[in-house]
Formats: sequence, C-alpha cells, structure tokens
Amino acid sequence: MKIGKDVSNERGQVAIIVALLIISLLGMTALVIDVGSIYEERRQTQTVADAAALAGAQNLPEFPEQAIQTAITYADLNGVVISEDNIQIYETYVPYDTITVTPTDVNAPLFFARVLDVNSVTVNATATAMANSPLSMKGLMPWTVPLEDYPGGLVPGIISYDMKVGPHDLETPGWFQIMRFDGPGANIYGETIVEGCESEIWINELYDVQPGNIAGKTGMSIDERLGDDDCTFWDVVAINDDGEYYVKDENCPNCPRIVYIPLIEERPKNPSEPVEIIEFSIFFLEDVEPQGHNVFTVTGRFVDKMIAVSYGGTTGYSGGIKVIRLVK
Repeated sequence: MKIGKDVSNERGQVAIIVALLIISLLGMTALVIDVGSIYEERRQTQTVADAAALAGAQNLPEFPEQAIQTAITYADLNGVVISEDNIQIYETYVPYDTITVTPTDVNAPLFFARVLDVNSVTVNATATAMANSPLSMKGLMPWTVPLEDYPGGLVPGIISYDMKVGPHDLETPGWFQIMRFDGPGANIYGETIVEGCESEIWINELYDVQPGNIAGKTGMSIDERLGDDDCTFWDVVAINDDGEYYVKDENCPNCPRIVYIPLIEERPKNPSEPVEIIEFSIFFLEDVEPQGHNVFTVTGRFVDKMIAVSYGGTTGYSGGIKVIRLVK
C-alpha cells in the first residue's frame, strides 16, 4: 500500500486549491474596492453636477451668460473642473429657462487594478435644472390684493399695500380681503397667519373668502408669527442692476416678514362669492395699524423676485416667484 504518497498528493492538491481560492478572494476584494471607488466618484460627480445646475438656474432665464459662469464656479469650488463646453442652456417653456451641466473626463482612482497598469477610469454625470413660475403653492398668507385697485400694476419696494383692510377701507361690504384657504373660523385663520396655509392653492382656481374683520386674532397671530424678529426691509431685500427688488438668500433666510400673497383680478361683490387666484406674489410684512385694541389693516411692500419651493406644477417663468428644480 502507498498511503504516505497518496496523503502527500492530497495535501498538495488542497494547497493548490487553497491558493487558488485565496487568489480569487483577493481578486474579488480588489474588484469590490475598485468598483466602490468608481461608484463613489460617480455619485460625488453627480452631486456636484446637480448643485451646479441648480446654482446656474437661479440666473435663468434673464442672465444665461451669468448662469454659465455660476455653474462653472460652483463646480470648481467642489472639486470638479468644467467649462462652457460642458454646459447647455436652452428653452423648455420660455427662452433660456433650462440648463444642463455635464461634467466629463472625471477620473475615479483605482487601487488593485494598478497591478495591471490601470490607475483610473473616467466617469461622467449630467444634471438638468429649470427656472419656472409656480402653478400652485402652500404656505400662503390668508390675505389677498385685488389688482383692479392698481391698474398700473404693483410697484415694488417703495409703496405700502393693504393686504388686509380695516372697516374704513371696505370696497366689498363685510369682506376685509381675508381668504378661507384652510377652512372657516377665526382659529384656523390665525393658524394660517402663523404657519401659512396647509392647503395647496392653484392659479386659475376659485377659492372662498372669509367674511368678517377678525381683528383681534389678526393682531395676536401676527405677533406670534413675528416673535422677536427685527429684520428690516433692507436686511432681506436688495436691488439688482435692472432695478428689480429681490429677496436676498444670505441675510435672514427665514425672516417671517417675507410672505406669499395670492393676487386676484377683481374683488367679490359679496362675502359669499369666491374669487379666482391669478398669481402668487412676495411681500414684506411691514406694519399693522391698530385702532384701540383691535388690528384693522395689515400692510406690506411688494418685492419683484424670490426663489421659492413649489409643491405642484410649474409653468414658464413670467417674473415674481421663481421655482428652481432638477428635472433630470
């Protein structure tokens, strides 16, 4: 019998198999690490592309050249070098409302593949963002401004407009420019002043108005909304080179005095007649005018532009509130 020789052969075969398994495991580990590196670089490049497209879209549709430079600068600050060749600006709804950023030739480092003289691979990404006007919004104040009172349009910055009127300024008996977005009653009205409406409000839809002055709740709710806020108009609003008033992002970004106000074309003939919302606007909540212990009039200054969030559909940008969103 040749037992010793057989055992020696088996041990040799096992050693070969183990060696092959170790080599396979090392190869799989190398593959996983290198694929992970590629995936992480691809993810990071996509994040930068998304952010650069969103940053550039803030300048659209008015300033396409500035949008390109903004996207390039933002990508560079985040470690991705792009040029004008990596950026397209084109029309979706209106001219120059869409930007696509496509970083190319970004190298993802490899580690174990270097033994095969492969140090890196190229990854690409693409992101598209648009600048639109909102078709719907949440967070509106329960007040409105009838445009029939201002045939020349709203003038930004320098004029105080009545967002809620008092009994001495009534044009429609019993209606003080209060909207009933989240339901009837003083308590719901007060909650809407503090937090903005929870309901999604759509342009070109009819909505009920709220009869009554509700003066006391107006004053208490405005006090609760503002709290200790001390922002002034010029803390949060600036004027661009075209003379347009816009809300600054860097100062008081959550200033409670910046409010969304729905606009209507004509006031109702009576408090039981619904009104049609035709546009959303931005106002700086400026003042309340009390008489005795009751607040009757709420005033604000109109602002041309602001970047905001839309919870519903969008349409071609026509000025005012600008919605920036990724579409690809």
